[in-house]
Amino acid sequence: MAQRILSYLTAHYGEKITLAQIAAYASYTESECCRIFKRFTGESIFAYLRELRLEQSVRLLDSTDQSISEIGENCGFRSPSYYIEAFRQQFHCTPFQYRKKKRT
Repeated sequence: MAQRILSYLTAHYGEKITLAQIAAYASYTESECCRIFKRFTGESIFAYLRELRLEQSVRLLDSTDQSISEIGENCGFRSPSYYIEAFRQQFHCTPFQYRKKKRT
């Protein structure tokens, strides 16, 4: 059940995603989507999506020379400042500091 939601999130994490889109893809109501996903993963759909986007951004920080703002945008963060703040909350440093540490 939650596999379809996970599949959708993984395929579309770089895009703007709405709960309505996820529900339509999974063939559930929006509330069912949230309930099923929370039961399966222990977290909300959008908390999971944020973590997925951050994990993908780390992969890009490690493996590309794309700018921080390009990486944030490619991973679905619509604002560089929101990306940097989310990254800082998760990893206790900015994407720039992370990249600098990894490359020294």
